[in-house]
Amino acid sequence: MASTAWLWLMLLGAWEVGPVAASNRTDLKLFTPFRNVTVSAKKKMWLFPMHYPKTTLVGNLRFEAHTSMGYHYAPENTVTEHNRSDYFFVKIDFEEPNFLVPALMNLQMHPHQLNTMKAKHHGTDLVLTLCPYTAAWYRHLGIHAPIRSPAYYPFEAALAPKPLPPEDRVNDIMFVGSRCGLPQAVANAFERMRNFKSCWIGPPKHAKCTQVPLRHVLKFTRVMSFFAESKVSLVHNVLGPFGGRPVDILQTNEAFRDVFQAWSGCAQHNRKRMHAGPGGCLENATLPQLKSRTLMPAAAGTVMLVYNDSSFNVIENLFVPGEDFVYFQDADDFEAKLRRILQNYEQYVPMAQRARQKVLQHYTLERWLETYVAPVIQQLGSAEATGT
Repeated sequence: MASTAWLWLMLLGAWEVGPVAASNRTDLKLFTPFRNVTVSAKKKMWLFPMHYPKTTLVGNLRFEAHTSMGYHYAPENTVTEHNRSDYFFVKIDFEEPNFLVPALMNLQMHPHQLNTMKAKHHGTDLVLTLCPYTAAWYRHLGIHAPIRSPAYYPFEAALAPKPLPPEDRVNDIMFVGSRCGLPQAVANAFERMRNFKSCWIGPPKHAKCTQVPLRHVLKFTRVMSFFAESKVSLVHNVLGPFGGRPVDILQTNEAFRDVFQAWSGCAQHNRKRMHAGPGGCLENATLPQLKSRTLMPAAAGTVMLVYNDSSFNVIENLFVPGEDFVYFQDADDFEAKLRRILQNYEQYVPMAQRARQKVLQHYTLERWLETYVAPVIQQLGSAEATGT
């Protein structure tokens, strides 16, 4: 027992020090910012999120705490036409490719109707989007105003909980997110969580931890504390299954590749199986989306057990499989690997440690602003100084 205690003192100390021996990759790959941003002599940047009210992000991503960098931060509805021409407007879209389809489904999209899409962002100069494929798609269509640049979902470093030793991690497995719209393999894995001490935090009144029934919306810090009390987290980086057929214009958006392939296969071989339920040929018609459900468990020091969607795996743009997380293929593989991790948990602590350090060193909100926002602010300053 004494040797085990000594080992954990050493491991816990390692959580708070410098880089680990394994690779600490900073190449953002698909999330590399698009540098060809043209600016004019505008006074200052105005930064605001799309789809969310300001209160949604205040407890999570504190953009207002970094305005000394040289930008304004506020909801879009506070902007007036009077001051719009004075600012360089940057929208943050942490939902794409979600919401893209509903916006287009009722339109019979033709080239001359692209103005409809352009009008959506009237007066916006730059969109920082969660979907690198959608950013490339807009450029492919020739929509360059506003410029779209890919940007990962950052984490607020100040909200990272202290890592806990195994004896204080009371949950075997934790999942955050809605049960609706899960890929079938993830939905099946979710059901297997019942065989363990599990914690699920989802929409209001649809959340339950083995130890504590949850019946109200939790603060972000409380959610993070549940992660810190869990050994493993169930993670996925896709949306789906996608049951509707997107409009044809989206065929050139790589994010919808699997969706169109699935629809084509259904139409050619078995129309009766043209559904997104179990056994349907659309059940794996997923879209890529790397959201906070990845960085949150990593920052809390849980071992990430990630669904291998075999098509996009956008998580590999930020983390390394086998080094920072473990893949699973289906529900049986999920349960087998979860049991193996729990039975040999101390062997997986360095993996969780590496993922946590990558978040806190490379994927924080402060680093995000330095990567995606600061270079544009510098261009704005240069343009104003030269009057261009």
